[in-house]
Amino acid sequence: MGRRPRHRKALREGSTPGPGSRGPGAGAGAAGGVSSGLAEPPAAGSPKGMRVWSVAVLVGVAVASAALVLVVALQRSGVDVPETATAAGHVVVHGVPHSVLPQPDHPTNRGVQETIPAIRGNHKVIFESSFTPLGWSLVRKIPHDKTAFTQGFVFTEGRLLEGTGLLGHSALRELDPNTGKVLRNEPLPSNFFGEGTTVLPDGTLVQLTYTEGVAFVYNVSDLSLQRTVQYWTRSGQGWGIAYDDARKNLVVSDGSSWLCRWQVPSLNSRDCFEVKNRLGRPIIHINELEIVNGILFANIWYLEVVLRIDLDTGEVLGIYDLRSLNPHDGRTQGEDSFNGIAYNAKTRTFFVTGKNWPFMYELNLR
Repeated sequence: MGRRPRHRKALREGSTPGPGSRGPGAGAGAAGGVSSGLAEPPAAGSPKGMRVWSVAVLVGVAVASAALVLVVALQRSGVDVPETATAAGHVVVHGVPHSVLPQPDHPTNRGVQETIPAIRGNHKVIFESSFTPLGWSLVRKIPHDKTAFTQGFVFTEGRLLEGTGLLGHSALRELDPNTGKVLRNEPLPSNFFGEGTTVLPDGTLVQLTYTEGVAFVYNVSDLSLQRTVQYWTRSGQGWGIAYDDARKNLVVSDGSSWLCRWQVPSLNSRDCFEVKNRLGRPIIHINELEIVNGILFANIWYLEVVLRIDLDTGEVLGIYDLRSLNPHDGRTQGEDSFNGIAYNAKTRTFFVTGKNWPFMYELNLR
């Protein structure tokens, strides 16, 4: 069996010089640029040459290690370090060296190829408005199936439902909210990549698909499939979905800065609005969605934050910084990013998790 594609939104480096390039500041260039103090470089095989190169390598490793330690220490102390060039030429995004960011291993990806610079730029846009992060507290930590590539999360009538992705592995499943045990699993056809989920007042659940343009509509009581519906988005992709009880329609994300409203039950698109920061700059990669008391809560792809968004204007009202929940050094894949928000109206708490995360978390978001 060949290598299984991991992620629908694979990253690739742009054509411009960057991490791993051989331009100024790259790891090899930094080591090679150390002066020996000689008129001519020593012969490659000479003892003196070997000593010089050994010293250069040791110095380079020491400086790179110190830089990484400094970045991690700053971030753990609450200092925002959105991107940092280390001595080895790596770029750190939210404390993650580029070497462990997801790489382009999805050859069948039909969507727009995202880039690492796009993620870094989006981080700047989110935080440039000088928001003071909103408060939150951890209620409990619950086991989560770490093989689940979580794409959607919804809580209804005491039940926690999860939509998962990846071709051949997508499903709709029910989880025990106290133990994380998988109680029921309904797989999608192998040629569909599952995405966001939401529950409607008529007792149905809608699950999007990534690029197939087809929504699966289930009976929420037993997760039996009722019908499929074709839909349209601006980017041609389906990411997140949430039901807006006040307006009696759906809000859908497609990976861009735009959100569209859909009619119920037809899923026809009505109108769209753009999400922007306080300076009026668009915020891209809006992903999983949840609407609570007329406020939209949204994941941003590959950033461990939740945004509070005004559904009338699209303006970001506040940010929850959740980077401390699941440290990157405990993840098995670089793309195992934060994804999944579900609200329990009875306890007024949120369940959150991520792709292949071993835990889910119940939080108070203030």
